[in-house]
Amino acid sequence: MANITQTIPALTAGISQQPDEAKIPGQVKDMVNAFPDVTQGLLKRPAGKFVASLSDGSNNSTADGRWFHYYRDENEQYIGQVAKNGVLRMWDCLTGAEKTVVNAIGNNTYLTHTNDEDIQTLTLNDFTYINNRSVVTEMDTTTEPLGDFGKEIFVELKKISYSKQYSLNVFDNTTTSTVTTATRINVTLVNSSNNYCDSNGFMRTHVNRGNSNNARCDNSAGDGRDAFAPNVATRIFSVDSNKTLVDEGATGGNQAGGLGLTDINYSYQVNIFNSSNQGSQSGRKNLYFRIRTTGQSVPFTSGSGENQSTVYQARYTTTYDLLHGGEGWQQGDYFYVFMADAYYKITIEEISTSKVQANLALVRPQPTPFDTETTITAESILGDIRKEITGSSTSNTGNGFTISQIGTGLHIKRSTAFNASTPVGELLNVVASKVNDVGDLPSQCKHGMVVEVVNSVADEDNHFVKFFGNNDKDGEGTWEECAKPGRLIEFKKSTMPVVLIRTSDGNFRLTELNGSTFGDPGDSAKTISSWNQPALNLVVINTQANHGLSKGDLIFVELQHSSGTQSYGATVDDVVDDDTFSITSPISGSFTGTGTSSWKAGVSTPQWDDALVGDDVTNPEPSFIGKGISKMLFFRNRFAILADENIVLSRPGDFTNFFAKSAIQLIASDPIDISASSEYPAVLFDGIQVNTGLLLFTKNQQFMLTTDSDTFSPTTAKINALATYNFNFATNPISLGTTVGFLDNAGKFSRFFEMAQVQREGEPEVIEQSAVVSRLFEKDLKLISNSRENSVIFFSEEGTSTLYGYRYFDSIRERKLASWFRWTLTGTIQYHCMQDDSLYVVVRNNNKDQLLKYAIKMDSNTFALAENRVHLDHLMTSTGWTYDAATGKSTKAKPTGLESSNQLVAYDNSNENAPAIQNLGRYGKITINNSGQMELDGNWSNETFLIGYQFTMQVDLPTIYYVTREGESFRADTRSSLVLHRAKFGFGPIGLYETTLSRTGRVDYTELHELTGADKYTANNASILDDNLLREVPIYDSNINVALTVKSTHPAPATIHNLTWEGAYNTKFYQRV
Repeated sequence: MANITQTIPALTAGISQQPDEAKIPGQVKDMVNAFPDVTQGLLKRPAGKFVASLSDGSNNSTADGRWFHYYRDENEQYIGQVAKNGVLRMWDCLTGAEKTVVNAIGNNTYLTHTNDEDIQTLTLNDFTYINNRSVVTEMDTTTEPLGDFGKEIFVELKKISYSKQYSLNVFDNTTTSTVTTATRINVTLVNSSNNYCDSNGFMRTHVNRGNSNNARCDNSAGDGRDAFAPNVATRIFSVDSNKTLVDEGATGGNQAGGLGLTDINYSYQVNIFNSSNQGSQSGRKNLYFRIRTTGQSVPFTSGSGENQSTVYQARYTTTYDLLHGGEGWQQGDYFYVFMADAYYKITIEEISTSKVQANLALVRPQPTPFDTETTITAESILGDIRKEITGSSTSNTGNGFTISQIGTGLHIKRSTAFNASTPVGELLNVVASKVNDVGDLPSQCKHGMVVEVVNSVADEDNHFVKFFGNNDKDGEGTWEECAKPGRLIEFKKSTMPVVLIRTSDGNFRLTELNGSTFGDPGDSAKTISSWNQPALNLVVINTQANHGLSKGDLIFVELQHSSGTQSYGATVDDVVDDDTFSITSPISGSFTGTGTSSWKAGVSTPQWDDALVGDDVTNPEPSFIGKGISKMLFFRNRFAILADENIVLSRPGDFTNFFAKSAIQLIASDPIDISASSEYPAVLFDGIQVNTGLLLFTKNQQFMLTTDSDTFSPTTAKINALATYNFNFATNPISLGTTVGFLDNAGKFSRFFEMAQVQREGEPEVIEQSAVVSRLFEKDLKLISNSRENSVIFFSEEGTSTLYGYRYFDSIRERKLASWFRWTLTGTIQYHCMQDDSLYVVVRNNNKDQLLKYAIKMDSNTFALAENRVHLDHLMTSTGWTYDAATGKSTKAKPTGLESSNQLVAYDNSNENAPAIQNLGRYGKITINNSGQMELDGNWSNETFLIGYQFTMQVDLPTIYYVTREGESFRADTRSSLVLHRAKFGFGPIGLYETTLSRTGRVDYTELHELTGADKYTANNASILDDNLLREVPIYDSNINVALTVKSTHPAPATIHNLTWEGAYNTKFYQRV
């Protein structure tokens, strides 16, 4: 049997629940209140420095609620709580002072909850967004103003043409009317000068011509009186039912038989007959035709021989043209007209029939002139249209319509919806509630008019535009995209996340995201000497000299007047001089300032942006509407919201805008709304950014939101399924630098996984780091915090005193340290978080909460601090004790925050007291007397020292085996015989500690080690050894019968560097056969 020795170089490998022979050197059975460090060894955990009592005042934090933290910089770190009743409180982690939280919402409804996991937070700069998972988001009832949408049209005059009818059909239903138009007529010359008189010697028709009814019938026909063809003429006729026409007087009347007669104009009313010879037919209008009659004198011979005589009379030829077929004419209609004393019959031989929607107005004004000698103007054409609609040639209103001329167009409005069309699209452009193309939009229009552009039969490419006149006036202007009138455009703010704003004075303001303005708390109020509101919204303010404002600055004013006080935010419209500036008031009326008024710099609250363009198809509401928001994240400069299977990301840099910029085209900066599809329910609960994208977590799966493009946009974003691991959605995934860690919640115990090699596609490498402590974690862990800089992760269940830790250290390609440990804290844990190099923990004792700070980074700087050389919980400085010589005891009232029943102790680590009473290293146990005061044996008056609750560091070593390295692994020799002689501990800085040797069949041997030897202790110095110390524990027993434990309860430090054992080793063992 050989005597051998072996050294375990460090006991920092942490807890392992594997069999002892499977443990690697440095792993232990249990490690309580110790902290492994790859450089300094195994340390006693740091003290829990008392920061503040969180349960004072009326708002007791023990009402329970959701805790969160806010790290601003190394000088500002906060912790907050949203109580179940919705009350929000904040504390400064560095000073413990409670901060003022101004609730600008006015109620706690949104933040009221029953499940703390429902409250989620996201901090971006000085804004902490808070959402309640249990609140279902909604759209507000606010809609895009309807205005006159659908109740107005604009008729644009495209061009001016001769011989054209500018027609319009105005309607508000699908009822059709039949419109008939003459397409062919026949004109017959019935009576001319050749047969002017009837058999009675009277004029056949023109009873009013000449000086007597038969003045031109005195001579027989053919007597030469019409040789000059008086019926020759060309004329354009316009005929309506019962229209009065005028035939101009025939020329040549003075030459008719030399009678000296003078013709006059003949006025008559057209009588229209139908095909059944029924006269006075109505509803016929706008029939335009031209009659052209030519004539020549031809000889007329009578008699023979000497009795033969020749006279001349007219021979007429008549032609005609249908210029415009009018409306309402029926086939077979006929009527008579006169032209130059001739009598014509006009017959409608053919008509065309059409169906039109025009139940409100069939606008068929008279055609424009058929001769180019007459001047046509836009005003005359538009005036005729207006007259047809309103029924008045002078009024802009009538028949329920209001009409105004804008440029070369008419704006027509009605109190109810209507539409219009035109059969002459080459002449008129009718812009109603819909147009087919943006090219149909006029350059002049009514300011504020809204039109839907229908590009195709599909709704997906429709969009809405609004006309903005120059200077907000009718006329010239531009068309810009807008939202569909009547669509919901605004989130219901009471159902959306709220924001906690860190204000300039270091306090906080809780508000909805409503765009309101408040006075900057960090700015002093400036007195307004006088002010008045002379106009509707204009306020002129006189203030102290050199106000320092510029146009566009945001301010907050409180203006007093006889009717009360106006408080609002406004921008500076104009700076008159150093004393005077003006703003626009949101309050109408005329006021003059009285009393004391003031102003200060204004701060604008973020605001959820409205839908400014499109409708529910082209720019739909985000998919989180109608659902609870599971989580808020930040990715690629976009605010991200998880709701059910969808992740919705805002516009980049515009964190409150979840609507598209344009309904016409999808642009890269538009919001992204994408779902995670899977055969399993894929409700997204959380996510974390990695190099390749955003790693998303559901209860049972992991997805990657990423892009294959350089641009992350709605067209390039995609979600890939990566893995199928259970995720504890009560916690959040954490970054370990280049890998991601997360907890699962499957089975009886919780497990911690680390995901590496996370690519855009393909399964990542996932390692269960908690496999060696598979029974250590309780199920339903809810709290997780980590520090990448210190390579440590903490886990706990809410309401227990156990804090689990995982310490790791990575070299370039290898994890050098992967150590599990656990701490038992003084009180039950409510919350913990890492900020800078400190762990902040909210613990509860006696139903009251306290905030403790644990300095994790125990380097040469922090370790040298006096308070870090003392290991107590609720560590605080104490002074002002009163000594009673009769009892030999010192007493003092128990300070706020000491509510535990654990042992309270005092420890003097200062040499700043008077030399006569220096007691550096003095230690005493504190009791609570019947008066509720703290009590210490001895005289502690006139001293400043530390007090706190003691805790025990304990390390349970595994069975010691002779271990050999085989490649990258170790093998424990379990078949050989090993008798341990002694164990030698290598200690670092350490004070009072004890070792316990447990041997089978024997009483435990516990040895208390005090560093008080003559060569180790200096007067007025704490009993702490900073140099390396070797201490032996005698064993002399078989290795499998022995268990070693190291404990340290004293407030002094305790550091274990290594363990060396010596023993007798015999390799003679039964040979395996």
